[in-house]
Amino acid sequence: KEKYERGLKRITREQWIEVTLGKGRDRIASGVEAARSKIEAFANDFLPFQETVRKEVANMPDTTMEQNIARAVAMMKGTAKYVRKA
Repeated sequence: KEKYERGLKRITREQWIEVTLGKGRDRIASGVEAARSKIEAFANDFLPFQETVRKEVANMPDTTMEQNIARAVAMMKGTAKYVRKA
């Protein structure tokens, strides 16, 4: 954590924006395109898993605030069980 915080202090927000807009702007699109297959592979694995959790939560009662909180918690806990395939 400390190393991360020190790294953040090496450059101001304004400097980061300037560098990103100057050097990084042209690299962002190519970086996204290069990662497309990884993103698609993740989505193809994760989204069906998430849909299963969503269906389970949709079958839970949703009349009271407590029930809605329980649904939210169930969605979070269910999603947290996801293990990414290598």
